[in-house]
Amino acid sequence: MKLEENVFDNKNEVVIYTKTEEETKKVGKEIAKLLKEKYKKENNYIHICLIGDLGVRKN
Repeated sequence: MKLEENVFDNKNEVVIYTKTEEETKKVGKEIAKLLKEKYKKENNYIHICLIGDLGVRKN
């Protein structure tokens, strides 16, 4: 897994690259757990978009 912060000089954006769909799901669940409590207390909404397995497959 690779983490890049502020990819487009946007301090509100974090990009995480994962290698497998399973890893994407695991990371997404952990992020959701962490953010849920923070934003639940503040009564705010957050959008999480997970895009995984964008690489070329070799058979």
